[in-house]
Amino acid sequence: MKDKEIFVKDFFHYHLPEGSLSLLEYFLRYGEFRNFELGNQILRKGDPSNIFYWLIKGGVKSYRNGELILQRVGDFIGLQAAIQEMNIMYDYTCISDQVVALELPTNQLFRLLSNEPQAIFPMMQVLFKKAEMIENNGVQIMQSDSEGRLLQVIRYLIFKFGLSDDSNIPVELTSDDLALLSGSSRTSTYRWLKNFEEKGLIKRNGNRIKLLNKSLFQKTAV
Repeated sequence: MKDKEIFVKDFFHYHLPEGSLSLLEYFLRYGEFRNFELGNQILRKGDPSNIFYWLIKGGVKSYRNGELILQRVGDFIGLQAAIQEMNIMYDYTCISDQVVALELPTNQLFRLLSNEPQAIFPMMQVLFKKAEMIENNGVQIMQSDSEGRLLQVIRYLIFKFGLSDDSNIPVELTSDDLALLSGSSRTSTYRWLKNFEEKGLIKRNGNRIKLLNKSLFQKTAV
């Protein structure tokens, strides 16, 4: 990874192009890189929200009121609880082999906002855009029939996390997770996965999916 200052500046300008210089200074001065592995919990439900994270690399999942929410690079983890001064509301679990996040202190964010309240706006836009994308994706998946739902889920995962050089989606999700994303039962999702494998479209290795027919899944963007 690049020198911290150079990397954070580049990352900031890419993901928060309307962010103020004061907000950038907050990230540079108080942010600390943290490394996590597959299965690690970054934050746990009930934890104090004295810190939150900005996801730099990898993927993270959380369960909210029966829904599976996926966090990707550029997303904030625990920010909503932090700004509402509440305890962390959900468990956040790593679904990539390596996850890198910038740990940020809530108290210093409030100190910045006491002088510059508008500094939070670009960060809130990230939350709003994420909520909109989740809603749009859910509508598109639910409009599909039968195996088409699984097809849309896989396209959605490619859109969020890309593909590795060996055509694997670089996150681990259980059959239950895929069922939640598709709005279908676990039994139906398992049957669709099996059908996809028998047709030579994918290969399952534990909780990973390898694409054997990339053109089918990359035909349209989510």
